[in-house]
Amino acid sequence: MFSSWSLRARFLLATSVLTLVLCSVFAFAVHQFVELLEDELLHRTLVREMQELKTELSEYSQAPPPSSSD
Repeated sequence: MFSSWSLRARFLLATSVLTLVLCSVFAFAVHQFVELLEDELLHRTLVREMQELKTELSEYSQAPPPSSSD
């Protein structure tokens, strides 16, 4: 089947498939990287807010619970 195709058609098919595979792998890698960054930033935010809460509770034992819009 492929041997009856011209060299130009086979080259374009191979190049298209390679481009599609590389773009898919790159998109997957970028998606995973963004997910990792989101998780890390969320973790840092939670740790920071818990430290602030612990500090506030130790300083002001009668303080009302914090309300955060972040």
